[in-house]
Amino acid sequence: MPFPFEMYAASHRGRVRPRNEDAWWLDADGRFCVVADGMGGHPAGADASALAVEAFARSLGRAPTANGSVDSPRARGEAMARCVEAAHAGIRAAVEAEPDREGMGTTLTALWFGSEGDLILAHVGDSRAYRLRDGRLETLTRDHTWVAEAVETGRIAPAAAAQHPMAHVLTQAVGVDMPPLPDVERWDVRRGDVFLLCSDGLTGPVSDEQIRTILTRALARDDLAAAPEHLVDAALEGGGPDNVTAVVAVVR
Repeated sequence: MPFPFEMYAASHRGRVRPRNEDAWWLDADGRFCVVADGMGGHPAGADASALAVEAFARSLGRAPTANGSVDSPRARGEAMARCVEAAHAGIRAAVEAEPDREGMGTTLTALWFGSEGDLILAHVGDSRAYRLRDGRLETLTRDHTWVAEAVETGRIAPAAAAQHPMAHVLTQAVGVDMPPLPDVERWDVRRGDVFLLCSDGLTGPVSDEQIRTILTRALARDDLAAAPEHLVDAALEGGGPDNVTAVVAVVR
């Protein structure tokens, strides 16, 4: 690996939900991180996110690329797509075993840092990935929601998106009905980059500018370890209407 990575995470059930339906995972070597947001209002949302993360991590551990035998971007992208398939299959198997859990599902957003100064991103749903570079915050994912797709096609105006009654209606998720078609993309990595994975419990009450400010200040203070907690605190100060999870990775 060309750069060392450090990863930190924080999660909270928020001020409204009775339990936390988010799940996250960081591998011990600092190469992989995953965030999943169980579908609120559906049966066993917490089980769905936990099952998805567990199956994703287990599948990733079996991938030859994860053990360093192959590390091309294409091979890692194909492996990440298979891991999403495994996560979906894990939830479907649980539903078959207990049919009353039909309808449970989850978002899933994951990063795999490679040895060529890059990362592979796999994404389904409306959790998000961001990159902070040179003070600029970039969104690396697109929301798989009815509203986001309506904005893309010009059916509704961007200004109306946040308050639209279908703002959180997912167009695809892991574990529900047909297997999802994940966005799998390669992004370059530079020393000093900061990456954020988060559930929509953060991006709902906290603006992108607030996120940028929190990450920029943490980077300037060399205190990225505290950044996830600061992000969660900002979501709670904004009302904490949903479960909130933040995973921060910094490239040293």
